[in-house]
Amino acid sequence: MRARVLLQLVRSFCPSRLDVGILIPQHRDHLETTLPALLLEQVEVPQPQTFRRGGHGSKGCVLALFYAMMLRMGRFKALGLALAGIALLGGCASPGTAEPRPTSSPTSSPTSSHSPDASPAASPSATPPALKPVTFNIRCRYEDPTLYDPTKVGSSPADAQVEMFFTSFEQSWATGKPFDHCDAERAGGSDLTSEQSAALGAAGYSGTGELKYLYALCAKTNGFYVTNGPVSPEQEAEIAGMLILCPDFPGAGEIRARSVLAQQIEQERAQGLRFWGTGVYLVGSDIQPGTFQAAGNIENCYWARLDAAGETIDNNFIPAASQAQVTVVASDFSLSVEGGCGEWVRIQ
Repeated sequence: MRARVLLQLVRSFCPSRLDVGILIPQHRDHLETTLPALLLEQVEVPQPQTFRRGGHGSKGCVLALFYAMMLRMGRFKALGLALAGIALLGGCASPGTAEPRPTSSPTSSPTSSHSPDASPAASPSATPPALKPVTFNIRCRYEDPTLYDPTKVGSSPADAQVEMFFTSFEQSWATGKPFDHCDAERAGGSDLTSEQSAALGAAGYSGTGELKYLYALCAKTNGFYVTNGPVSPEQEAEIAGMLILCPDFPGAGEIRARSVLAQQIEQERAQGLRFWGTGVYLVGSDIQPGTFQAAGNIENCYWARLDAAGETIDNNFIPAASQAQVTVVASDFSLSVEGGCGEWVRIQ
């Protein structure tokens, strides 16, 4: 009875008799006469999925078979049974477990350009994730002459300097104060919005850290650009970036009037040759057909070409890149843009 139980375990563990013949050639003749008799025993075999190979593999199987034959031959029965049990315990795993299977996840290499005839296979997974926009704390200063009294002992011009703190440049506008100095420091967030990305690209800035200079300019209601205007190409570019970030800046009219580049950019936008921001742009009115390129710090940028029914013709999601392209054809109804794509400019 014990031999039959042992054989039941051996059958579940060993893949074939060939293992034994190969691994123990010196016992081949004896096995060929003894093993068939063992294997022809009428034994109820357990379900094969309840056992798997352990760390010892074929070695445990061979040991189990060898000691099983010792039982069959009637020699060293007690020792054979004990050693066979040890071998099987070393080779078999606990019931109900399964070999781990390696898993793989598909990876995709985002492309920065698409041709008009690209296959219209829009995947729902291409929808951009929710953004956590980068935010800034702003400190501004202005001078209030009424706070300085030169006739008062202990009074100094520094008394006329008033500091105020904000979490947005719109808050500085609401005060109505003539801030001539502001600085900004990053407060939180990890993702660039479309406006932020476009502003960085237009200003010619290379990194997210430089965005704080544009936030400071947007809060500076009585700064140099308002009173004097740009005097160099670099300042022209900085103004262009600033006006993307805060188009409703109180002194925007004065700045645009003094900036040749700002006037040119506004004209191109009116013609549908340049655009920025999250939204849906109608082809032929908001934007013109052609190949548009966005450059700078592109992050979590998604675009989709749509037909008149709102169905996707082609789309792309770009987690991070230095530039991106999309070709809009005359037959497209609209172009939908989300995320930190930056400003799109038609290049052909």
